[in-house]
Amino acid sequence: MTESKELSRKEAVERLKRFGITGEKVYLIDLILLIEMIWADGQAQPGELKVLENYLEKHVDRVNKRAGCLVLQLQDARDFVKPYINQRPNPDSIKSLRELVKPISFSSESGVTEKLKNELLHVVIDVGASSVTEYPYDLDERFNTEEKQCLFNIMGALS
Repeated sequence: MTESKELSRKEAVERLKRFGITGEKVYLIDLILLIEMIWADGQAQPGELKVLENYLEKHVDRVNKRAGCLVLQLQDARDFVKPYINQRPNPDSIKSLRELVKPISFSSESGVTEKLKNELLHVVIDVGASSVTEYPYDLDERFNTEEKQCLFNIMGALS
């Protein structure tokens, strides 16, 4: 039986390099959670993309304020998500990236508060609830089964 140890921020940043995510792009890794939810039902729908676009601006502003200088521009965030939006990402890659979000964005080293983590989860929920794949839908189907499982996976990765 092997003991599981949590990844350090430094180790997670090193793993991100395998995906070509380096430098200031590291500050955008939590956007992977929104991308994962966008694709949970198998399609990137216009309402979901609007929620993402709205969040991008807030996220970039927050990163720059925390850094005390201009680290990212809105176009940087748009460029980061573009390949994941134009084509459905490989589920194994998304899972691997999801596992790096907590040690990078929400570790004790990052100084991010529980409030910011909850805000991100709220946006994940907003993405999932923004669009449905079929009408009419039952009262318990605003989120389909895949979106519900995706939300549980994301919550597990952040806890």
